[in-house]
Amino acid sequence: FVRGQRSLAQAIEEVRRASIEDRLRLLEPFLKVCDTLAYAHAKHVIHRDLKPDNVALGEFGEVVLLDWGLAKLEGREDKASSRWQERIHEYRSATDLRTLASGVGTPGYMSPEAALGELEVMDERSDVYSLGVILFEILTGRLPIEGRTYLEYVDQLTRASAPPAVDVDGAVPRALSEIAARALARARVERPASAAELATAVRRWQAASAVDREVE
Repeated sequence: FVRGQRSLAQAIEEVRRASIEDRLRLLEPFLKVCDTLAYAHAKHVIHRDLKPDNVALGEFGEVVLLDWGLAKLEGREDKASSRWQERIHEYRSATDLRTLASGVGTPGYMSPEAALGELEVMDERSDVYSLGVILFEILTGRLPIEGRTYLEYVDQLTRASAPPAVDVDGAVPRALSEIAARALARARVERPASAAELATAVRRWQAASAVDREVE
């Protein structure tokens, strides 16, 4: 029912090789996604399938977060768990993740606990991890962790930390790189506790950056 406009994935692709200033303009729709998740989390709903393809951008600044089919309501029966396990099975059986059907998408945005199928421990911080991946991709034009096969991807995801965004692209503001790194922490307890907390950190950077520009 959402027609006529592009996705956040398309917007990221358009500025992938552009200047950091152009990429940073996508922080505004990113923050709107964070605000949407903050509301959902306040209602104890975990999205569990966050990725730029699921974010629609409108002509007048509208941002719509789509595809809540794998969402989980905390404290209730997880009715989407069987669909999640089917998806994991499809990932495992694929010989090349890049050839998966677009309806399944890439696992590149999954938290470590999601990739391991530990659905019982997934909470708001699992969504925060996915938001961290999106932020990293906005800043650098690439995913923090990639793998040709699912087993290769999970091995990297669970054994190695994502590289700092500033190490991938030196033009990335160091403070934003650190915010993304916290969201991408392998241990859930080390991530921001909520989408609201992540959004607050980004907005504080924006405010400080604006002051610095005025001083200059």
